[in-house]
Amino acid sequence: TEHVIPPDGLVSVAIRVTADGPPRIVVVGPRLTALRVMVCRGARYVGLRCAPAGGGTLLGILPATIRHQVIPLEQLAPGRAADLAGDAPASLPSRDIVERLRSRVARWIRGAPPPDAAVVAMADRVVAARGDLPVATLGAQAGLGYRQALWRFQRAVGLSPKEFARLVRLRQAC
Repeated sequence: TEHVIPPDGLVSVAIRVTADGPPRIVVVGPRLTALRVMVCRGARYVGLRCAPAGGGTLLGILPATIRHQVIPLEQLAPGRAADLAGDAPASLPSRDIVERLRSRVARWIRGAPPPDAAVVAMADRVVAARGDLPVATLGAQAGLGYRQALWRFQRAVGLSPKEFARLVRLRQAC
């Protein structure tokens, strides 16, 4: 069955577990369009959506480099993929898979550098304003010049502030 995932502009990690093989773990980059994926009968799916600016620091990547892409985690962060998949049997109940993901990610967060606080504050302001906030205002409120705000936001989130605001408005409308 085809499943449509609306765009949200965030970095996500998705895990598919089947009875006949190791888990498939992919990283979904920030995107402006819906993602269409095939959902397989008998498979179980678990996902992690990272906060704006959080996915890059958590995985040690620049979100802009994976924009509009779905990439196996082992290609981006082999150590993270091995840690997450580990020796988990395919028969593990879904709640155990979720708990395994939660404990691994909590450990990764403790060891990761914090996300850019100015970018987090800008993203929070965009969400609080429901996407209706001028980009120039964002930079000024963060104590940054216009170009510096654009550069830092795009680097940390993988989208421009305007693109991110557009997605926030789209999700609000939905």
